[in-house]
Amino acid sequence: MSKIEKRTKNIIFMINFIWGLIKWSFRFGIVIIIIRIFFSDSPVYQNYLKNIFEPIFQMAFNKFATLEDHKSNENQQKQQQKEELEEQQNEENQGNSNQKNKKNVIRKDKNNQNSNQQNIAKNCENLSNAKYNQSWKDLQQSHNYLAKIAVNAQTACKSNSFRENLTINYTGDDETYYSELYGKLVKFCSPKMVNIFKTFEIIQKNKKLNQEEFAEMVVTFIQSIPYTLILDKSAKDAINQGGFAADYIKEKKPYVENIKFGLQSPIEFLYNKKGDCDTRTVLAYTILKRFGYDVAILNCKTHSMLGLNIPAHGTSLNMRGKKYYFWETTAFGWQLGQMTDQFKHEKNWAVVLASKND
Repeated sequence: MSKIEKRTKNIIFMINFIWGLIKWSFRFGIVIIIIRIFFSDSPVYQNYLKNIFEPIFQMAFNKFATLEDHKSNENQQKQQQKEELEEQQNEENQGNSNQKNKKNVIRKDKNNQNSNQQNIAKNCENLSNAKYNQSWKDLQQSHNYLAKIAVNAQTACKSNSFRENLTINYTGDDETYYSELYGKLVKFCSPKMVNIFKTFEIIQKNKKLNQEEFAEMVVTFIQSIPYTLILDKSAKDAINQGGFAADYIKEKKPYVENIKFGLQSPIEFLYNKKGDCDTRTVLAYTILKRFGYDVAILNCKTHSMLGLNIPAHGTSLNMRGKKYYFWETTAFGWQLGQMTDQFKHEKNWAVVLASKND
C-alpha cells in the first residue's frame, strides 16, 4: 500500500470517527434533554445527572437569552434612531416654516443666544455614543446583575440642551418649583429611554424578580454608580459660600460645576454617570414610574430621596393616606425605609412629585 493510499485511508477514518462522534453526541444530547424535560424529578437525574448537566443547560439558556437581548436591543436602537431622525426632520420643517413667517423674530432670537447654548451645540458634534456594562449585586448579595447601557450622543445632547434652556419661575414655593422642574425632565426624557426600560425588563424576566426585588434592582443599580456632586455655580463660589459643598470640594472629591439647576436629566446621568441626590432620585422615579410603581420624590432643604409606596418597614412620609418609604440612592447598601439620624429628624420633608398624582 502506497503512502498516498495510507494517508487517504487515515483521513477517511478520522472523518468517519468525527462524524460518528457528532452523531452519538447529538443522540446523547437528545436523550438528556428528554430526561431533563420529562424526568427531572427522578432520583437518577437528581442524584447523578443534575450536578453535571444543569450548569450546561443554564449556560445554554443564558447564551440564548443574551442573543435575544442583543437582537432586541439592536431593534430598539434602530427604532430610536428612526424616531430621532423623524423628530429632527419635523424640527427642521417647523424651523423652516417659522423662518418664512417670522424672520424678524428669529433673527432677534439668534442674536440673543448666549454663549452657553452655542457651546452645547458645538460640543454635540464631538460627542460619541456611550456604551458600558454596569455590574452590581442586590443588597442581600444573592443576585448578580449586569446592565448593558447604551445612550445615543445626540439624545444626551438634546437632553442637556433641553435642561439648559428650561425656565422655571420661582414663586417662593420650593415644592411647586421642584415639582415643575422634575416633572418636565421626566416628561422629556422618558419617551427617549425605551432601550433603558427594555434593559431592566429583560433583567426582571431573566431573574424572575417580584415587585420588591425589581424595585431594589433598579435602586441598587443607581446606588452602584459613584457619587458626583453637581453644582449650579462654580467651585470657587461654592467654597466661598461654605457648607457641605465647600467641605466636599476641599476634600478633592468628584464634582461638576456650572450645571443649571444643580442636577442632570436622567439621560445625561446615564450618559456620563455623574449625579448627586436629586439627579439620582429623578432617574429612579422615571424608571419605576414607567413600570407602574407608586413612586415619589421626597425633598427637604438640603437633600432629595426616593419615596416608594409598597409594604415595607422603616421611616416613611405620609401623604393623603399613603406611606412613602424613604430610599437613599447616593451610596450603595441603603435599604428601603433606612435613613440617617440627620435626615430622620429633618422636619421639612415634602412630596414634590408623585407618579400617581402627576
